[in-house]
Amino acid sequence: MENYLTVRELVDKNYINKSTLIAGRDGLENKAKNILILETPDGMDWLKGNELVLTAGYAFTSNEQYKENLIKTAHEKNVAAIGIKVGRYFGSISDELINEANKYCIPVFLLERETVYSDLVNKFYDLLFNKVNDNILNILKSYYKLLSKQTDGVCMEEIISEVRKLTGLDVCYEKFSELLGNSMIKSNYYIPLKHRGYIFAYLIVKGKNKEDLTDFQESCINYAISLLKNIVISEQNILLAQSANNRIITEILLSGQKLDERFRDSILSYMGWYEESYYAIYFKWLNSRDSNSRIRQIMEFSLNEKFLFTEDGNNMVTFVFSKNDPISDLIKRIAATYKDLKIGVSTLKNRLENINQAYKEACNICNISKEQVDTLDNSVNFKILLEILENEEMKLYLFDILEKLKNYDDEHNAELLNTLSTYIRNNLSKKESSEKLHIHVETLRYRLLRISKITGLDTSRLDDLFILKLISHLSIYDFS
Repeated sequence: MENYLTVRELVDKNYINKSTLIAGRDGLENKAKNILILETPDGMDWLKGNELVLTAGYAFTSNEQYKENLIKTAHEKNVAAIGIKVGRYFGSISDELINEANKYCIPVFLLERETVYSDLVNKFYDLLFNKVNDNILNILKSYYKLLSKQTDGVCMEEIISEVRKLTGLDVCYEKFSELLGNSMIKSNYYIPLKHRGYIFAYLIVKGKNKEDLTDFQESCINYAISLLKNIVISEQNILLAQSANNRIITEILLSGQKLDERFRDSILSYMGWYEESYYAIYFKWLNSRDSNSRIRQIMEFSLNEKFLFTEDGNNMVTFVFSKNDPISDLIKRIAATYKDLKIGVSTLKNRLENINQAYKEACNICNISKEQVDTLDNSVNFKILLEILENEEMKLYLFDILEKLKNYDDEHNAELLNTLSTYIRNNLSKKESSEKLHIHVETLRYRLLRISKITGLDTSRLDDLFILKLISHLSIYDFS
């Protein structure tokens, strides 16, 4: 509650008739909560801060030093402003007093000799009472406005919009505080929203610190926070019930049962998918920590749509409608927040019957990729490689060749595997490959001949190149 008047407000309301501001103009925003008549030598000891001090100088008649230290003492006591009656006991106003008042930003007013203290005291408290009363009414009005938003069943954004209108502040809302990471801006004011001791979001006031807010603004924000918490808790309860249904549907689809058209249509309608087009996203925890429910909550709130999911031990796989780019900003932010999490994404699937294949692809790429986030390569060769590795004999054959190249590189400090991968990525162009490797074309030819000698595969024959390309994939991904 704003239980004070700024010096500027007193000036604007013509609080002191026929007064003259002679110093301390930069202190017009000082806050005055009380008024004190200073006519005794020990009067300054009674100050508690934020007072408007009025004096005729009687206390200084026998103590010039007391007068000289007036401004410095007022600064130490956090005085809001000083009013001095002229033509009584104070005497002349020295340049030093004016300079100190300007230095410490303490406004100094000259009052007429006929000024009546009791009139100023009564008027001050009348103004303060009216302001406090107006603030109470404004806060109550804002409460009713915000409450009406909640009873009307509006969304969070509409409550935030109403807070912006009421307070004039640039306010926004960020769910899931951990996704903020190190992106918090010092010039913003972050207000945590907690439930059961856990920070699940922040209300952000842009370009302001807590000290910059008025009591009215802070009251509006605090009430809005209570409304937002109620909405979030209600949404979480709804989503919890939906999650149970979504998991049951996922288990049915993964069971491999044949889907009739009515069941398929009912699933698509329930999920809000207007076509069978989706990605599988596999989340793998490296330290066996089970935070799947947290990841699921983040996706539910951020995607603002339903998705299928099931758990695989401590890990989880989700199936997301294809309009959402699988390597979206959301997935990247989740990965940046949870460093002990790996994420693999399948190729696009267009039929619910392919859900097991999508699951397998996302799981495989998550397990074999050396990247924290990776998408299954859409190339035919990569898919063939996954199928080939199901054959134990072919797997041993390919790994044996790969091991020979690795051993040669290790023993001779060579770069045959890197050379092979670069050569294949550049469509067998010796010129482009040598430029990428920063070596001479003849050096590249020598390395290719060395690869052929070690592997027994000719880098100029199409059949052998296919096998070498599979080996190149093996060197990039961890299939062990």
